[in-house]
This record gives sequence, C-alpha cells and structure tokens, in this order.
Amino acid sequence: MNMEIPKEFVGIFRGTDLTEDEIRTLNWITGWEHQTVENLRSAVQKAQGPTLTPPNEWVSVETEMPPEDERVLCIVNGNPRSNITLEDAYQLGSWSKSDGWIIDEWPDWEGANVVWWRPLPAPPDRRPPEGETNA
Repeated sequence: MNMEIPKEFVGIFRGTDLTEDEIRTLNWITGWEHQTVENLRSAVQKAQGPTLTPPNEWVSVETEMPPEDERVLCIVNGNPRSNITLEDAYQLGSWSKSDGWIIDEWPDWEGANVVWWRPLPAPPDRRPPEGETNA
C-alpha cells in the first residue's frame, strides 16, 4: 500500500525515526483532512518519546524582548570597536529599557544590533547520584 503524505506535512516527518508503518498508523489515527500541522507534530513527538535536543527557543527582537536585566544568549551584528566587525556572533548579554542591550564581552558598546536572543539553559543538576556523597 503506497501512502501519499500531503506536502504540507512532509517536513514534520523529516529527521524522525518513524517507520513507514508508524507514519501510516498516525495517518489512520489522525486523518489528514482533520489534522493541523501542530497537532500532527505533537503526535509525532509523543510517538518518538522524549528527545535530548531542546526545542529551538530563539526569539526575534522584533517579536519580543527578554525580561529586563536577565542574561541571555544573543545573536548580534555591528562594530564594538572601529577595527572589529561582528556578524551573527553569539554573545552573552542583557537588555533594559534604560540602557538597551549590554553585551558582556563589550560592556561599553553602544548600539549593538541584537537580532535574536534565547534564554540560557538551566545549569546541570550537580547533586551526587542517590546513595553517594560528595568526597
């Protein structure tokens, strides 16, 4: 049985470990005509189980600014010095209404052009495994 996946749904299955039978089962359960892309993506994620790769959490500065004075990872462009040009450089920084963007590596840089930002991940759990103690 040859199964045609509608073109708007093809990207959802790209890079997954689902077999053709699993995709066919998802098709049978959800039905293409009644399923939105987001609901199908959710079904695929549930079928695959948890992932070690966090979701892409990049936020455009045109959409939203980070909480004030919270350190975030930024993608920045511009000239922090007359002889230095950054293009899509990953930098740590923070934003405030009064000062704008403050880039940690270039604290006196005025006019940094941050285009994207994302929250920093939580630090790793450093507790010793249960039953062990710190030496």
